Amino acid sequence: MQYTVGMNTTYVIITAVLGFIGFWIADKITRMKKKDEPITCPIGYDCDSVVRGPYSKFFGVPVVEVGRYYYLIVASFFIINTFVPFPQDLIFGAILVTGLAMMFSLYLTSIQLFVIKKWCSWCLMSALINVLLFSIAFIGYSTGTIGFLFDHQDLLKWIFVAATLVGTLVTTLHSFIFVKFLKDFHISKLEFKRLGMYSHTAWVAIGFTFLSGVGIALTDTYREVTGNSEFLVMAIIIGVLVVYELVQNTHIAPRLINLHFGEHPKMDDHEHSYQRKLSFSLVAVGLISWYLLMLFTHLSWFRYDPLFLVGLYSAVVIAAVLLSLSVEHTIYRKSLLSKKKKKTKKKK
Repeated sequence: MQYTVGMNTTYVIITAVLGFIGFWIADKITRMKKKDEPITCPIGYDCDSVVRGPYSKFFGVPVVEVGRYYYLIVASFFIINTFVPFPQDLIFGAILVTGLAMMFSLYLTSIQLFVIKKWCSWCLMSALINVLLFSIAFIGYSTGTIGFLFDHQDLLKWIFVAATLVGTLVTTLHSFIFVKFLKDFHISKLEFKRLGMYSHTAWVAIGFTFLSGVGIALTDTYREVTGNSEFLVMAIIIGVLVVYELVQNTHIAPRLINLHFGEHPKMDDHEHSYQRKLSFSLVAVGLISWYLLMLFTHLSWFRYDPLFLVGLYSAVVIAAVLLSLSVEHTIYRKSLLSKKKKKTKKKK
């Protein structure tokens, strides 16, 4: 097993400073939350709404709590490695963690931009710190990291395949519960929690799919992967899945679900009907994208032109959307009819 001593002194100092600043920010927010104090932003944004909102937890765990330990551990890890040689596997694991943390920060930033539509300057500072931590760690250990990736190409491929399978499974389960909800206009608290868990797991799967895919591309000296016809369409599909998760599971689905925890709205309302149709369409896009990504991963398509595969993917997605709209129309009418019958029985 190879052992590696840390980065040069300048990188270590920068990493340590960034880590402790990140720890200070996370610790400050945590203490204010525990004291139930308003969380004010230094630049005048709405930190309180963001930090105390529904997206302040991931898998039920407060994000700032995880951040405190993360920054402290990362800073300590790279400082200690300056004096104590660590196994290369452990160092690669640390770089992978910083990469996942960076992607998670980008996810939270996109939530602020597209979903909450409010900014938290503390959160933006943390996101910047995470980007810098990953960049410095990758650059500081670049020689060893690339060498490690070359030595573990098979592992990267297994991670990519496993992440694709997990993403396909949890999206299937998520879609099953959500379509069931759209069918009977009812969702339990347990189902609501499961939807959140499945969505978070899908984000983790996308993260591992992306990072392992980047690792495979970086070590693809002979273009065995990047030179294949399916590489372009697989990259497009991963991008589509990111957009799907952002739009469907963080914007449209919560709005529809929240409508049904209280009194039911008018089911023939135009806005409600539009949101349902859009949601059904996006569920179809998400499902088809995951299954096609898995198909492109396991089968060879070298005989086909990349643009043909992109066109094929687009055609299948369009067909799935049209089918989903047809199914939604049928289910919607049956649900309305069933609801009217129940009202008639109650009046009698």
